[in-house]
Amino acid sequence: QNTLRSPYLPDYMLHVQAREMELIKDLIQKQRSLTKAPLRILDIGVGNGRVPAALAIHPAIWKSIAEYVGIDNAHSCIINAQKALEAVKKITLREMDARNIRSIEGDFDVILCTFFTAGNFQPIKNKSTLSRHNDSFEQVFKSAFDKLKVGGVLLLGSTYVDSHITRQRQKAFYRKCGMTVTSTQDQS
Repeated sequence: QNTLRSPYLPDYMLHVQAREMELIKDLIQKQRSLTKAPLRILDIGVGNGRVPAALAIHPAIWKSIAEYVGIDNAHSCIINAQKALEAVKKITLREMDARNIRSIEGDFDVILCTFFTAGNFQPIKNKSTLSRHNDSFEQVFKSAFDKLKVGGVLLLGSTYVDSHITRQRQKAFYRKCGMTVTSTQDQS
């Protein structure tokens, strides 16, 4: 729960979120001017509803959106997003695994995958070929591209490279949030 709350986020994460919102707003305005119609947006990993809540407080931006569909595989995230967004219109929230994107009806003008979400799809080290490949990541984003309308845009934001430094930052962040870190090794 705490990993989505501002008081727990380090300054660099708050900065990333703020810059990401600027880019998302710009992207929505550009797509709206290209399509000449309100946009249909899919948010993969909607979390606590931070992105649609930030967009909804800007009437000109929110008016550019016909429908905002947010998905997350964490039940608690969907519950928190529903509470945060209960007064906001044009939002559909669904608890689902991102690998099932194809089951969502219709196509989208904009697909967002921001902040931690993409980091959850870590590459798997294949010892026999020394390659780093992850079937889940590939499945999610092939499906996402298939759900884009012609001329649509997918924004994949705030990804990170798995390294000693990022693991140390993650461990410190999780401890600050009240979690116990039991291992620094991949579980795969």
